Amino acid sequence: SRVAIITDTTASIPPELVKQYDIYLVPFNLHLGDHSYREKVDIDIGTGEVYRWIREPKRLVTTSAPAVRTYLEIFKEVSDKTDIIQVITIGR
Repeated sequence: SRVAIITDTTASIPPELVKQYDIYLVPFNLHLGDHSYREKVDIDIGTGEVYRWIREPKRLVTTSAPAVRTYLEIFKEVSDKTDIIQVITIGR
């Protein structure tokens, strides 16, 4: 049986391991002022640009967990390809 791994982008798994083990990443959300971005899709939090935004006193930077719908979409996609799904997420 094949095992699929699903985690969120807060796991900070190096891209080569994501590819090697075919890990599915669910993007966390980053909110910069009026704009929202999905980590590793629309923006990479590890870039210097994000850290510059965080240091600006007038910019409000927040994060939020992925929507349940996002997880459900990935579960559906993965369940068609595998027998076992292992999900690892950030704790509260």
